Amino acid sequence: NGDNLRAKRKTLEAMTPAISSAKNVNRLTQYNIQFIIEAIENKKKIRFKYGNMDEKLQLKPRFDGKWYVVNPYALTWKEDVYYLICNYQGSDSLAYYRLDRVMDAQVMLEDVTSAKEVLGDGWQRELEEFVSGTVGHYGGREKIIIELEVDLPMITYLYDEFGKGIVRIEKSCDKWRIFISTSHNQGLYHKLLQYGENLEILSPASVKDKYLE
Repeated sequence: NGDNLRAKRKTLEAMTPAISSAKNVNRLTQYNIQFIIEAIENKKKIRFKYGNMDEKLQLKPRFDGKWYVVNPYALTWKEDVYYLICNYQGSDSLAYYRLDRVMDAQVMLEDVTSAKEVLGDGWQRELEEFVSGTVGHYGGREKIIIELEVDLPMITYLYDEFGKGIVRIEKSCDKWRIFISTSHNQGLYHKLLQYGENLEILSPASVKDKYLE
């Protein structure tokens, strides 16, 4: 009914900020913002390819150019990055994708499956809770350079976490060494611990010791 439509519009608009509120948004992201907002307003599914960063920090389609088909619900802006909040076709949960890694986005003729159909009557609360918990916020002013050793696929995940904080990447036998400028605080360890044994901290020794502890 009309009340439900107004409630849905209010919820989605609150989570979808205006482009003018963002700084340093690249052209690919700007295009994706306009494109996705139009799809949300027209209630159409979208499909796109999703990129990974190679060792030169160049965006390349993952999974041999696989198409991701999603029901777009909202955009959110956190820590200098835009995210698409959506439902991956065929799943019963929410997902998010960075707009600066969305490639070849296309509007489909098929209508979206609404958030209420996917999440049930409590869709507004669930959507808001998902958005608020999507990206962690970690404070701290002290800056350090950490050196990590990882396999090539980890470069994409570390780019998502640290972005322009990546200072340098070097080949090291069959591994890659990544030098990152970052704030030294408890949030740093939360970020690193989620990758477990997929990375090794080489320096500084104090950070490595605390990480292992």
